[in-house]
Amino acid sequence: MPLVPLIGFAPDVDPSTPGAMVECANMVPTLRGMRSVPSNVATAYPASAEAVTGAALLQKLDASVRFFIGGASMLQEGSGGVWANVSRGLGYTAGTVRWRFAQFGNDSLAANKSCQLQRSTGASFANLTAPKASLVEVASGFVMLADCDDTAMGLGTAFGDQADRWWCSAINDDATWAPSLSVQCASGRLVDAPGPIRALRRLGPNLVAYKDRALFVGTYVGAQSGVWQWTLIPGDIGCSSQEAVVNIGTAHLFIGETDIYAFDGSRPVPIGAPLRQWFFARLNRSYQYQIAAMHDRVNSLVYWFYPSTGSASGALDEAIVYNYRAQKWGVITRSIELPIELVLGGITYDTLGTLYSTYDALPAIPYDSPFWIANSPVPALIGTDHKPYTVGGAAGSWSFAGNLYGDEQVISLVSRANVRWLSKPAAASLVHRYGMGESDALTSSAAVAMGSAGRFDLLRSARWHQDALSGSGDAELVGLDVAVQEDGSE
Repeated sequence: MPLVPLIGFAPDVDPSTPGAMVECANMVPTLRGMRSVPSNVATAYPASAEAVTGAALLQKLDASVRFFIGGASMLQEGSGGVWANVSRGLGYTAGTVRWRFAQFGNDSLAANKSCQLQRSTGASFANLTAPKASLVEVASGFVMLADCDDTAMGLGTAFGDQADRWWCSAINDDATWAPSLSVQCASGRLVDAPGPIRALRRLGPNLVAYKDRALFVGTYVGAQSGVWQWTLIPGDIGCSSQEAVVNIGTAHLFIGETDIYAFDGSRPVPIGAPLRQWFFARLNRSYQYQIAAMHDRVNSLVYWFYPSTGSASGALDEAIVYNYRAQKWGVITRSIELPIELVLGGITYDTLGTLYSTYDALPAIPYDSPFWIANSPVPALIGTDHKPYTVGGAAGSWSFAGNLYGDEQVISLVSRANVRWLSKPAAASLVHRYGMGESDALTSSAAVAMGSAGRFDLLRSARWHQDALSGSGDAELVGLDVAVQEDGSE
């Protein structure tokens, strides 16, 4: 057989689809094929004093960055491996409700519906005379809030707690929130579809507001037309959490109620066909709102961490991974608290000794990785120990099973499986599965170790065959080339 390129994790397709990976563990798609998932790399930051319920890397006008995390009682800023408490004087009683952040010019904003909107201009956060809100975003010169409560906020309004209400600040002014067309501060409700606003994300100059089964596009139209105009996009499609929506620049990628979508501002397009049924069967639906995504811009990957059916508490323990340039899927198993983005200070000869005692202790990260470069954002996560980790270390264990191949009428003999390695692991093994009927349970042969040439020598006759590979460490492969010949027919 000629080389069969891998098309990624596709458990929902016909299992005989060439190149489909019908089983997968800890592998993600690349533009060339599939690779093993990097491990966590500890940073200089210690554990947060409390569980992290929100995090953001915010960029100021001079391109410098601020890194914040939020928890039940405090907001903290991370710098140089040290946490500083930057809460307002009273602290917070946010519980497990997630914090959301945004940057407006040089002002850092934090929203949590347990308190007034928070602003930091360089030091600790303080109350703004603004509504309480679950969501905050910045677009077209405005700070936008959604799922709002103006009760006792001193704004001269009495809308109360309305989960379908949006609010915009005065134009170019995040400190003015009393509605007035003269300064273009306005508020309204999205009532053309039921339910609360679950997510609010910028898309170019516009905004997209997501409900569970609806999405609206908001366009700035000026004071004479009500400041912002909202259009309901046809279709029963929405999203259940802010963190499940990823802005890749030209589109939003998000997980809906029954599928996964890309939305470029015109209409949502399903992208989850290869694994949609598999994913929603594994998702703990009771905690779907906990889904949180991580964007690896360098590798064009989006990781959606979700609580599986094995997560009784709703903790994030698995992730599906989409390469939006290759349009392929992967999957990993990793328990985390929250995905984040992090900027590291880079490593110099002066700081090497404080981080790693010897050269051998350095993490196995490629030299061209952003990990080594000061002020370069890298994908990261908060572990279950409340510590930040980057994702770039040597890979651990991984495995996958390829597609079925064979014929109902012809018995074939498989004698070798050649793997087109782009990065060959130190060790790997292959289990050959075989059977006489396509729908029959397959029998597994004994594992075969990889030879020095990176191939696996086999000898098995059957009508149907399947190869399952496993290994550990860094690996990248394009596909499999199986030596197979006719061995008889009936």
